[in-house]
Amino acid sequence: MATIEAQLIPHGYSHIAEIWKWTGVTEADECLPAQVPHKADKTVQVVGDFGTGGAIDIEGAALPQGLETDFALLDDTNGNAMTILTKKPLVVAPNVSRLRPRPSAGTDVLVDIVLVITG
Repeated sequence: MATIEAQLIPHGYSHIAEIWKWTGVTEADECLPAQVPHKADKTVQVVGDFGTGGAIDIEGAALPQGLETDFALLDDTNGNAMTILTKKPLVVAPNVSRLRPRPSAGTDVLVDIVLVITG
């Protein structure tokens, strides 16, 4: 099991958006949260190999680090729980202070999780 930190990815539009990426995530890993309270619009996409039955939950917490340790499964804009099973980008409905992916199922999973925030 590895602990994976989100990395801020440099790009040509950093004045309007931030791109965060958790790289090389397997079903046994723990992803540390990105601190993203300053931007309201958030989109998540999982890319790579979902293996057999792979699933990534997108979780969030309202309060900043140190004030709250409980994370909850987030919903997309259609009210569906954000358990990601495909490479389709999804918009995160609630604006949270901290966001993290959590591998929740599967074997032979090897994915990158990308978070784009604007607003």
